[in-house]
Parts: sequence; structure tokens; C-alpha cells
Amino acid sequence: HNAPPLSADGFISEAQGKRLWAISKKVGMSESDLKAYLLMKHKIKSIKEIPRAKYNLICDFIENPKDAKDELPF
Repeated sequence: HNAPPLSADGFISEAQGKRLWAISKKVGMSESDLKAYLLMKHKIKSIKEIPRAKYNLICDFIENPKDAKDELPF
């Protein structure tokens, strides 16, 4: 399948942001937990500010927190 279009500023696209929200909802992660994770672990204040380079790592962690190379900061 085709990857979503990349934003020009180096951050994830709106489609990628929506996918991240869908993944977090699917696994039962609340919006506040997702935002806390992004801020504490990655110093990211908004989903729109996720660098493309970190997107897959963040998605992998949310989908499989026990298997991921990342960890919850709380």
C-alpha cells in the first residue's frame, strides 16, 4: 500500500496523526496518557509535532508496549 504523503516541515501528516489516534484508542490508551507519553518521553507537545523519524517507534510502542524498545515514563 502507499504511504501517506509527507508534510514539508518534517512532521507527520494529518493522516498519520489520525492513524496514531486510532491505534491508541484500539489499545485503550487515553488521550491524556498518549499526550503524557509524548511529552515526557519525546518532549513532544502535540501529535502534529511528531517528527516522521519517530513516528514508527511511537506507533510500535503504543501497539506493543511490552515488546517495544521504548517505555512509558510513568
